[in-house]
Amino acid sequence: MVRQHAFELLVHFPAGNSFLSDKDFVQNVIFKTAMIYCNNPKAMVAEGSGLLLKLLFTKCLPYLHFVKADNEREQQLEFCHFVLDEIKSRLSVFQKVLIQEGKTTALIHGLLGFFKHLFASFKISHKDVSEEIFLKWKSFFNELLQMCLEISRVCSNLLSNNRLDVDGTSGDLSVDCRGHPMHPNVGGENAFEDYDNLILVGVWLAVKENGLTLYNLLRWLELPIDENDTTKFINDEDITNLGESFLTMLFTFKHRGAIEKAADSFSLLSNKLLCSNQAKH
Repeated sequence: MVRQHAFELLVHFPAGNSFLSDKDFVQNVIFKTAMIYCNNPKAMVAEGSGLLLKLLFTKCLPYLHFVKADNEREQQLEFCHFVLDEIKSRLSVFQKVLIQEGKTTALIHGLLGFFKHLFASFKISHKDVSEEIFLKWKSFFNELLQMCLEISRVCSNLLSNNRLDVDGTSGDLSVDCRGHPMHPNVGGENAFEDYDNLILVGVWLAVKENGLTLYNLLRWLELPIDENDTTKFINDEDITNLGESFLTMLFTFKHRGAIEKAADSFSLLSNKLLCSNQAKH
């Protein structure tokens, strides 16, 4: 609550505020702090990362070194791509760095928190931008959805009845009756400090933030009105993949919280499909 109130206070600072328009402060204090916080397994600290990133998105885009565009929508897109690429990079080594080595540099829930908070208030449609920029945003949303589906797939191995394959070896990691990951070397001489909680928190919070990201995105994302509708950010294939992913999570997850997040998103998607004018849905 304090973090949210602090964000709401800062975001109401006027444009051109001295510290929000100071390139050195924005880059070396706000941005660096956000990237440090996203490596913290504690939910309340990682949440601060997501809120700081949203503050940068809302107030400081022209002062970040990796944002080169002049157009506001393109600046927003560059920032979103930066966060998405960082998540994809961490997800590619998620099993090895987090699960095997127990390092926090592969945690993704803080970065996902940015998209969760962003899509709670941010909206964009075909009529808001030029055709060229719309196509760029459409490509981004496609990448985002694919990443969210991949996160669900990776984490479902850890929060279900399945055993995780690590480096191609089946059965290196299993889960207990609660859906909590178990490491075979826990308690041994070389066990990581608080390894169990790190893995559980890292995986469960990834599922939670991923689910809330999809939920907030689906709240305003419009579905195609027919097969020829190209003015929407998602298509029939995306809808099918989302539905199948939610069902897989509902049928395989053992962790209660993960099931609830999947159920919320599946219910929202089902409601939108039932309200659609396409009979095939």
